[in-house]
This record gives sequence, structure tokens and C-alpha cells, in this order.
Amino acid sequence: MKIHRIHINHFGKLENQTLSFSHGIHLITGENEAGKSTLHAFFQAMLFGIERGRGRAARTDAYSRYLPWKGSSTYGGVLELEKNGVRYAIHRNFEKNIQPCTLLDETHARQLTPSEANFSELLDGLTPSLYRNTLSVGQLRTATGQELAEELRNHIVNLRSSGSSSVDISQALLYLKKERKKQEAAISQEARQEDDELEKRIRLLEQEQNALPQGEELDGLEKQKKELDGEILRLGRHHQQLTQIIQKGEETLKKYEISQEEDVAALLEETSQYEEGRQQFLARYRKPLSGALRPLCLLASLFLGAGALAGLWLSCTLVLSARYLPAAGVFLASALFGTFCVRLNRRRDASAGYRRDCRALEELYQELFGEEPSCEPESLAPRLREQLEYCRKLCRTIDRSRQTLGKDMDALLQAQQKQPALSARLEEAQRQRWAADQKSEAIRSLQERRDALREPLEKSRQAEEEKKAIDLAMETIQELSSTVFDSFGFFLEEKASELVKGITDGAYTGLSIDEDLGLTLIREGQRIPLFQVSSGTVEQVYLAFRLACIEFLWPDQPMPLFLDDSFAFYDNERLSATLCWLSENYGGQIFLFTCHQREEEILDAARIPYQKISLS
Repeated sequence: MKIHRIHINHFGKLENQTLSFSHGIHLITGENEAGKSTLHAFFQAMLFGIERGRGRAARTDAYSRYLPWKGSSTYGGVLELEKNGVRYAIHRNFEKNIQPCTLLDETHARQLTPSEANFSELLDGLTPSLYRNTLSVGQLRTATGQELAEELRNHIVNLRSSGSSSVDISQALLYLKKERKKQEAAISQEARQEDDELEKRIRLLEQEQNALPQGEELDGLEKQKKELDGEILRLGRHHQQLTQIIQKGEETLKKYEISQEEDVAALLEETSQYEEGRQQFLARYRKPLSGALRPLCLLASLFLGAGALAGLWLSCTLVLSARYLPAAGVFLASALFGTFCVRLNRRRDASAGYRRDCRALEELYQELFGEEPSCEPESLAPRLREQLEYCRKLCRTIDRSRQTLGKDMDALLQAQQKQPALSARLEEAQRQRWAADQKSEAIRSLQERRDALREPLEKSRQAEEEKKAIDLAMETIQELSSTVFDSFGFFLEEKASELVKGITDGAYTGLSIDEDLGLTLIREGQRIPLFQVSSGTVEQVYLAFRLACIEFLWPDQPMPLFLDDSFAFYDNERLSATLCWLSENYGGQIFLFTCHQREEEILDAARIPYQKISLS
């Protein structure tokens, strides 16, 4: 925030004056009674207005003190300032029955409502109390360091607790205690006792009701009973179906004289043997000898056998007669006849075996089907295999059905055993449901009685809540007040130490701040209480502490600093070091009010730029 210009219509002895300001140091000089303190008060009055006292206090308040010396003059003025590149003008008229304040945005050419919120935003939360405790450093009179520390401590605690330094914590706690007594008196004990008694009875009934099966439990039992009955019915039907399957299967197998799957395997093996012999014959001879050829084949084999024997005898005779060639011819003929004889006998025997296999297949077919085969011999084996495979599947189906039937019987017995207990539980749950309904009715009746107490109880409850809120507020304020050093002490101590070191030109290296915001100087590792140092050093410490508070409150906004004869206890060396440090390190405007020449001389000697304003 930067102040550009002020115009004083009339304020105390000051009249019709316009002063413009730039950045940096402004040296406002004048003899005693020249109006320096009046100008200092004008800044505060233009920023925050003037509160008028009542009764006897009005005779010596600020409003009366700075009334125009000429009665016809306008009591007020204009202050122009800049914030964030926007220029504002504050017009105030402190006279009675006149609009006291006008706030203008000169950059955007508009008039703003001079409300508390707008001024708070314009001044970055600056209040009269903050102004006096930070930016405005007046003549320190005889105030001790501890008194000033207590003032700053109260400001920081209030700021931490309420966001404003204009709230007095002790007064706030006293007000809260009075409000707490009012709320305690508004609490109705009789209505509370009756309500507590009704609540206990309702809770007891609710506990008894909760111990009973709820609707979900009863519904679950009914669902279980329904599922169990359905399971028993399903198992019974399945048992009947499996029994019928087993009976029909056994009747079918009984026709074939088959009792188990091993019988089927034996018949299949027997069928395969007969079919294999028949197929081997057909593969070699194509077809068997007919009935007419079998006697002829027998006679031919006898004739050939006899011829072979006769030829063998003749060949032996010829050999003995030394007739070798005829003997060889006769021997070959007899061998040929013998070979034909053997082959005819084999063919006849093979045909007899083929017929035996066919008769065996026919007998097996007739045994299984109960009738003579009407198909060709070639079709007997496939039909027998097909029927036997069907019998094998039927045997397996019967075995599986028997196994399933056994499991179903076990499940059915278990389900039937559960039925009585589940029915008893369901009956008990239904009885307890009825009891729960009765308790619900009793609870509703008691709740209606509680509803009749709702209005007095609501008032009592609101008073109780207000009392709790007040207790919480008091505890919070006290806790924040007791721990203020933990919240702000580190920053203030670190920053104030840096400022003390700079302002004292390194004479002191730091500043220690205890939990009560007591200040102690540090030099070469030693702690030095303030009462052991000079008044000038104490004033430097207070200034450093205020500057640390300013940087904490407005870290991003340069604020103007008003020093009204604040260096009365400074010697020339200390004053020179302080002014040099301020010119180099303080980022805002500095308004230095003095009636001495040494400030000007020091500024000139140090070649510090400044703007001089002389009051006469």
C-alpha cells in the first residue's frame, strides 16, 4: 500500500494543505506545536475515521481534540493511496449530519461502498489496533519493554484466535462465561429426566426386540423350509425314476440271461471267436462244400489215396527190377495222387468247421433273441455285437443308477431328518415375530410420549448445544492463547533476531522470545535481559519486534511506516545505523516526524534520499 497524496480541509490547526508523497523516506519536520502529531493523527483518522466519545469522555476524545480551530472550516480531508496498481481516494467529513465517508476507485472511475468489508480488503485487514501496534510508532513515553511486549502478545493471540486484533480475549472469555450461565438456566432438568427415563425404557425394549429374530431371519427360515420341502419332493421323484430305469433294465437283461457286464464281455468274446473262424475259412476257400459234394469228395479222396499207395508199391518194385525211369514216373504220379487226397480232406474238414461256427452263431442268436435268425450268416455277428453293446450300456446305466439311487436315498433321509427341527425353529420364529410386533407397539407408545416433550426438550437441547459450543470456544481460545509461542514464536524470533542484528549494526546477534513473549537480547552466545541495556537499545529492540510483526502480517504488501519522534533515546551513532538500515531494508514508505535537526543531518551525511516536508 502506498500513500500518494493528502489534502487537509481542516484538522486541528492544519488547514487547506495538500501534501504529495513518493517512495522512500519522508522527513516531516517542525518545531513543537507545528502540527506534526496532528498530521500523524490525520493519517489515522483518514484511514479509520474518528470515534466520538459520550458524556464526559467526549470532552477530551480525539474528535474534540482535532476540531477545526476556525468554526466555519470543513472538518475532514482526502487521502489518496495505491494498492496493486489501482489508485483509490478516501474522502471523509467528520462533521455531524453529513455523509462521513466516500470511497472512490480513481483508476476505473467508479464509486465504491465505504463498507467495512471494502475497507478491510483495501487496507489488507489493517485495523486501528493493528495500526497502533505495528505501523504507527508514537512517542514511547515511559512505557516499559514488558508492557509493549504484552501489548504485542495480546495482538498476536487475538489474531490467532479470532483473525482480528480488535477483540480482547479476556473480555471475550468473560462474555462467554455469562452466556454459559444463561444457557445453563435454560436447560429443563425435569423434562430431561422424564425423557431419559422414557429413553431407557425404549432402549430396554429395543434390546429385547433386537434379541428376537428379525424379519430377515424369519424370511430365511421360511425360505429354508420351502427349499427343504422342494428338495425332498425332487429326491422322491428322482428315486422313483431311477427305480423304474433299474427295473426295466433288469427285465431286459433277464431276457438275454445277462446279470452283469462280465457276461456281456464273455458273449462278445465268444461271438468274436466264431466270426473269426468263419472269416478265415471264407478268406481261404470263399464258400463251403455243398451237401452233394461232400460224399463225392470223400470217395475221391479214398480213390486218390488208394492210387497213391498202389503207385508207391509199384515204384518200389520197379526199383528192385532196376527199372529206374519207370519207377520215377510211377513215384511222381503216386505223390500227385497223395497231394490231391490231402487237400480234399482239408477242404472237407474246413467246410465242416465253418458250418459248426455258423451253427454256433445261429444258436447264440436264437438264445439272445429267442427266435431263429432270418438274416444271412454274414449279418449274424454284427447284429449280435450291436445287441451285446446295447446290453453293456444298459448294465453300466443300471450300475450308475444304483449308485445315484444310494446317494439320493442318503440325501433324502438327511433332508427328512432336518424337517422336524426346521419346522420347530420356524414355529418359534413366528411366535417371536409376534412378540417383536408387540414390543414395537409398546415402543411406538413410549415414543409418542417422548414426542410430547419434544418442544421443551428442543429448547433444552439447543441450550445444551450452545453451552457445549461455548465450552469448546473457551477451551479453544485458552489453548490457542497458551500455545501462541509455538505458532508464532519461531518466525518472530528468527525475523526479529535478523532485524535486531541489522538495526544495531551487529552489536547484538539475536533476540530470544519466550512463551510469554518476553524479550531477551543475545550477544556472543550470552543472553542479556532488556533491563540491563540502555533505553536506546530497548527502543531498537521494540522497533525490530514491530517490524517483524509487520512482515508477518503483510509479507507480500509493502506498508507505510509512521515514526513520530520515535528516536528520542537514540544517540547519533545508533540513530545513523537505524536510519541506514531502514533505508536499505524496509520496502514501504517511511514517514519520519521529528522536531530535531539530527535526522536530516544523518540522512544528508549518509546520502540517503528523502523528501522533506516542513510544517510551521
